[in-house]
Amino acid sequence: MMETAPFRITEEAYQQMVASLKKESPREACGFLAGRHGIADRFYPLDNLNGQLKDFFLDAGHVRRTEISIHRRNQQIMALCHSHPTGVCHPDPWDIQARFLDPDLGWPAWLDGYYLIARFPEESDAEVRCYRLVIGVSVDEIPLVREPLQGCGSSRDC
Repeated sequence: MMETAPFRITEEAYQQMVASLKKESPREACGFLAGRHGIADRFYPLDNLNGQLKDFFLDAGHVRRTEISIHRRNQQIMALCHSHPTGVCHPDPWDIQARFLDPDLGWPAWLDGYYLIARFPEESDAEVRCYRLVIGVSVDEIPLVREPLQGCGSSRDC
């Protein structure tokens, strides 16, 4: 069996992601993690158009604007993140079949990639797990490594 490299995220980006996703609880929230050099260092919240508590649906226009902003910063989208505020910290059928995707987005490159899912158990810290997801085909859990910023302070500034 081949060992999988962990998904790397700065502590700052991790805290931004958790705070943003938790703020929308009990509704599911979503966003992108972006960075360079193999480490995610910034969280970009995305609008959830689904009015229900469970499941999220991406706003195609907001996704496109966010993609442009990420690329202008010379970053790449490294993961799609969302919350299952009171559910399990694992992709559900909605996630695995990409039902959250507006058909206007087509099949973006980031779709078959990394997914971080957070849940917020009562009276405890957030639980966050990372998965490598090939839509409709496979789901594999990937180790998640939180790292302090080093070197120039942030890959956004390098």
